[in-house]
Amino acid sequence: MSAFTVSPPAGTTGSNKLQDLVKTAVATEPLVFHDSVSSAVHGLRLRLEENYRKTYPDLADIIHLVLDQEEVRAWQLAPFPHLLFPDLVQARVERLNLRSPLNDDCYRAIPTCGFASASMR
Repeated sequence: MSAFTVSPPAGTTGSNKLQDLVKTAVATEPLVFHDSVSSAVHGLRLRLEENYRKTYPDLADIIHLVLDQEEVRAWQLAPFPHLLFPDLVQARVERLNLRSPLNDDCYRAIPTCGFASASMR
């Protein structure tokens, strides 16, 4: 017998327990994945909403509608909507002729190994 071989205890059928375990894993994995992605989208939405509301305090209703519409669109377009959501919101905001709160300052002075600078000055 090899050290890597798993054998069921004497008097039991290991295949039933193994099959039950596989069925349970298959049933729960999509739920765990969906919950993880949903929480990522929710957290991202809260950060985007905070940034846009700081930039445009008088347009809270419009910001809320834009976020709602683009979140639905992101879920329709990809299984990883949190990757598309910020770009979709930014594109919609630009179509409304508003400035994105994500300006060039967030890309300035990214630290590197000391021999290169990402500063855009």
